[in-house]
Amino acid sequence: MSDGTPTNNSSEHVKPPFTPQMRHIVWLGLAVFGLFLILFAVNLFTDVPLTISKETTYITEPLTPDGTRVDYFAAMEQYRYPPEMQTDDNGYRMVVRELAFSSDVTPAQRQHLYEKFGLDPLILPTLKLEDPAAYLRRYATKHSTGPDVEELVGELEGKVGKPWTFEDRPEMADWLTENDTALDRIANGVRQQVYYVPWLDEDNLPLFELTLLDIQRPRHFARAFQERANFRIANGEIDLAIDDAVSIRRLGRFLGQKGALIECLVGIAVQSISVATPIAGSLEYPPSEAQLRRYVEELNRLPQAVSFEEAMTVEKLTFCDFIQHLAHDRGSKLIEDMGLDIPWGDWPLGVNWNVVAEEAILEYDNIMGGSTPTTKRSSTWMLFRASRSRVLGSTLANGLAPAFDSIREPFHRMDCQDNLLRIVLAMLLYEKQHGTLPPEFSADAQGKPLHSWRVLLLPFLGEQELYDKLRLEEPWDSPHNQKFHAEEVAVFQCPSEHGGPGETTCTVISGDTTAFHGSVGKRLDGFGPKSANMILVAERKTPVCWMAPTQEVPFADALMGINRHSGTLPSGGLGSPHPGGMHVALRSASVTFLSENIDPDQFAALMQGTDDLLP
Repeated sequence: MSDGTPTNNSSEHVKPPFTPQMRHIVWLGLAVFGLFLILFAVNLFTDVPLTISKETTYITEPLTPDGTRVDYFAAMEQYRYPPEMQTDDNGYRMVVRELAFSSDVTPAQRQHLYEKFGLDPLILPTLKLEDPAAYLRRYATKHSTGPDVEELVGELEGKVGKPWTFEDRPEMADWLTENDTALDRIANGVRQQVYYVPWLDEDNLPLFELTLLDIQRPRHFARAFQERANFRIANGEIDLAIDDAVSIRRLGRFLGQKGALIECLVGIAVQSISVATPIAGSLEYPPSEAQLRRYVEELNRLPQAVSFEEAMTVEKLTFCDFIQHLAHDRGSKLIEDMGLDIPWGDWPLGVNWNVVAEEAILEYDNIMGGSTPTTKRSSTWMLFRASRSRVLGSTLANGLAPAFDSIREPFHRMDCQDNLLRIVLAMLLYEKQHGTLPPEFSADAQGKPLHSWRVLLLPFLGEQELYDKLRLEEPWDSPHNQKFHAEEVAVFQCPSEHGGPGETTCTVISGDTTAFHGSVGKRLDGFGPKSANMILVAERKTPVCWMAPTQEVPFADALMGINRHSGTLPSGGLGSPHPGGMHVALRSASVTFLSENIDPDQFAALMQGTDDLLP
């Protein structure tokens, strides 16, 4: 009997009590989840600052006064500047003291430069040099009006680049008078032991934003020297013309020493002006054997040419300095100024700047070594700070490192030009001693080819020891002479061409009407009055053994053009690995680059010495 009191029913569901132990587990889970969110937010939005080490900053000293950063500017100065910086052994200091700057240089910059050189800013220079192109425009403006000015400028500029007299170019008389002394002072400067141009530092700016003072000024110097040299050549003052050509070369060599890439490239451009200066460009006043030998000796005494690796040292300091600025200042404006595309756009995602720097330096070195990029992205790379950091480092390196092939090519071209200049000077020296150019090949009594013209030139190229080892009375491929087929004669090597050991792309053009044909050398005076710019040496598409006597490019193949038909012509034809054309060495003892689009008739005339007008 029930009394109305509820009774327990074993089948009824009862919720278990929420015990303290369960609460602890829940709170622990929430805490762990919260910690995860905090760590994820830290990973996503905060940076790990850059620390100084060889892996992250490349160099570890000198440091800025507060000790927090590497002072890359001071490091660059220590690397570049010689002890003679503030003495007159530094030729550029002499030039600055005596020669006024262009209007592009501000008074503040001039003051800063004088401080670096230890010069008195109150003593102003008394000389100036006017670029020939600027002078010709000023002359045209003075002697013509309106649209006739440009026509006259074009007419006057058309006379530039070859030997001239006052009769040829009366307008240049005043220019020579006004600039002769200044050129002598610059020549004295580049004859000193060193010639260093300092950078102008500004407060905490990245190295790539610093001022390279009047960087185009050396081009003006070089063009002025070349104009005066051409005047001297036409008037028989060959020794003085050699002095001017050598001054240009020394100036170009000095500019590249321990400089930034832009300075090296300007130095290469200046040297190209020198090798284009036609020391033997006047058929009326050809250089003597003694003068040719002196020119070669002067070239041998030039300052050491900067290597590509040396040229990139300052570039690497500049690159690491940029990374350091980004790491300390977050550098959004730097990124914008450089036009870099950051993978995550404008999101403020955090990175580990040590990982960024390590990856950037590694990738930069790979690029500068000619390797392909190495960084790979995983599917979740943006979620993790380490992977984001590696991607950012790779992005910075690939965005800021110069294109490897494009920056090496100017260095290769300069080496190639220098080689061809030395070859053509050797040919002219051979002609002075033997009365003819070297034959295409030497031959035995039966007319069988023995040795290439390259072998015959060895004594005139500083290779007497190698020449003496060869057996000239035996064919080039005799058992004894074969031992020298793989000999690397540097002057016959084009650094842009990767042929086999002992292979060369230097060639002469063989034909009845060209400078070389068979085993009999030709006399230079047998060519006409327009043969000053006749092609003596060219580049070929297909490398051959440097000793091979019958592997020159026939005139008929050469007529096919530059960089054409290499797969169909037995000789491979003319051409080079240099983009757009090839180098040629001329009878005028100069070297120029001919476009692959040169007019065929003009090209044929240059090969035969019937037209001395260069394109």
